[in-house]
Amino acid sequence: TVDDDGFTVRDCRGTRMRLYPGAVMAIEQCNAWRAAGHDVRVAFASRTSYPEWAEEVMRLQRVNTHSPTTLAQSQVHSQIYPGDKDHHFRRLRQLTGVEFDEMIFFDNERRNCTTVSRLGVVCVH
Repeated sequence: TVDDDGFTVRDCRGTRMRLYPGAVMAIEQCNAWRAAGHDVRVAFASRTSYPEWAEEVMRLQRVNTHSPTTLAQSQVHSQIYPGDKDHHFRRLRQLTGVEFDEMIFFDNERRNCTTVSRLGVVCVH
């Protein structure tokens, strides 16, 4: 659900969903570059066991309090399903045609960065 503030998304237990501040800045910058006509594509990769829930959160969660843009509106592609990041990124390359060495991956888990960096993707932990 979305709180009355129109920004805060909560799960069925009432736990607030939060974006990492660095993720907000990266998504905002990518959205700005895209709005300026640059070929910047945002994709999300998650190995959740609850892909429907994750996609619902992305439809509801605004990137910041100053914009109506949601995570879902910010993305071009997503790979949200159980599995490993290696598979997610191989699929993203197949779908987008973007080579691994042209991708940047932000993640809060070092193991995901380790896996994806082996493909040649630049990773930020």
